[in-house]
Amino acid sequence: MNRELRRVNRELHRMNRELRRMNRGLHRVNRELHRVNRELHRVNRELHRVNRELHRVNRGLHRVNRELRRVNRGLRRVNRGLHRVNRELHRVSRELRRVNRELRRVNRELRRVNRELRRVSRELRRVNRNQELHCVTDRYYRSGEARSLAGKRTQTFPTLEKGGQGGFAFWPRKNFKSRQPARSPLGITPPFPSPVLIQTARSGYKKASITEAFFVSAGVESSAGI
Repeated sequence: MNRELRRVNRELHRMNRELRRMNRGLHRVNRELHRVNRELHRVNRELHRVNRELHRVNRGLHRVNRELRRVNRGLRRVNRGLHRVNRELHRVSRELRRVNRELRRVNRELRRVNRELRRVSRELRRVNRNQELHCVTDRYYRSGEARSLAGKRTQTFPTLEKGGQGGFAFWPRKNFKSRQPARSPLGITPPFPSPVLIQTARSGYKKASITEAFFVSAGVESSAGI
């Protein structure tokens, strides 16, 4: 029986060592779990802090989002106004282009009329020049001055200024060289070309017409109309 007790004691001692060994392992595991628990607790506190920060940021973003929506509504309202103004400007632009086309058409027509009027004016001046030569040639050459003036390159005439003040009418030499003298319908060449400058009572000098030049040379003051 004593042997049996010693055997049981040995078995219990062996089991005790095994249990102590297991206890040491469990104690080591417990310490590790405790360390992990502290780490998790620290991480949890950090996550809680991050969560509070994110919540604060979220409230700020929500406020910013409301402000952006308000600004967006205002911009849409402004955009509608600008779109309306743009349509109106486009309409005005089309109208101005239409008016511009019409004005260009009228301008072309006016230029055409102006060309026609200039052509008619040139024709009338030509006819008037021929008519003046025809009207005054006989009287000029009957005045007895045709022989005395013939062949002279420059000729002065008394002015018809009031009071009989002295003066002269002349034509520059360059004009005499550059222009051929007008020929009368009778085939007689007058001794002076056009233009002739004559002295007047109020305005100094002016260009004399062919008629005035003829009357000045003939000494007929009342018919010159100067």
